[in-house]
Amino acid sequence: MTSLAGFFAYQKNHAWTWEHQALVRARVVAGSAGFRHQFERARKSILCLHREKLSLQTDVIAMRQKMNDENCRSSAQEYDIKLDKGGIVDIELLIQYWVCRMLKIIRNWQSREPRRILSPLWSGHLIIDKKSRETLLRCYQTYMRHLLNLKLMERPVRVR
Repeated sequence: MTSLAGFFAYQKNHAWTWEHQALVRARVVAGSAGFRHQFERARKSILCLHREKLSLQTDVIAMRQKMNDENCRSSAQEYDIKLDKGGIVDIELLIQYWVCRMLKIIRNWQSREPRRILSPLWSGHLIIDKKSRETLLRCYQTYMRHLLNLKLMERPVRVR
């Protein structure tokens, strides 16, 4: 067991990029309101750390390639909507990358839902234009609907 202070000292000084990306969606599921507030404050401070753009890009691309190499189960006949190129994981990693790159300029950010995570970054076209944003989110929502339907049917997350 580790303390909150110890956890965030590790995050600040030793964590890998993917560990910071995981903080984008991290949330407190038990504990007092005070603990939750401390966690959120520390989480945002870690996500707002300065990161070198090229280093962050290199880390995210390398991690994505490793995930694809080790876990993607696509074939010539089936597309893995979660793990193949252009799928759910790519969209989520892109959003996490943007958060890690741009969050320091945002105030009052707390959401974990993709549309709400990036709405402050999209206003003023800091990242992408409105049409591209809507296309990206529509693809994400469609993929997630298919993923959940396939899981409910206890089928692999691949489509033809």
